[in-house]
Amino acid sequence: ASELSSGINAEYGVRSLILDCNTFDTLPDTIYGLKELMELRFAENGVTALPPEIVRLGKITVIDASKNPMDDPGHSIISGGMGPIKEYFQRKLFSSKQGMPAFHVDVRAIRAAI
Repeated sequence: ASELSSGINAEYGVRSLILDCNTFDTLPDTIYGLKELMELRFAENGVTALPPEIVRLGKITVIDASKNPMDDPGHSIISGGMGPIKEYFQRKLFSSKQGMPAFHVDVRAIRAAI
C-alpha cells in the first residue's frame, strides 16, 4: 500500500482506480483524498473491512470489493453502493454514541411490545 500511496496525487482528478489482484489487506489512506473518484475496484485482495473514511468519497458510483474476505461491512451492503455503505456507518456511529454495541437489539423491549 505504501508504494501506491506515493504514486497517487489528488490534484490530478483521478476518477477511476482499479486495484484488483493485489495483496492489499487494507485500502491505502491516500484514496480518501481523491474527491473526484467515481469508480473504486479492489477485487481479489485481502481486504476485510472498509474504514468509515470511505464515505468521504461522495462521487463514487461503482465500488467493487468482490473476492475479498469482507466482514465490516459485508458484501451484501457493499454491493448496494455508497447509499447503503453510508447508512451502515451512520448506524454504527449512532450505536456507539448511545453506548451500545453496533446493531444491538434489546430482545426484552421487543417482547414487551408484543
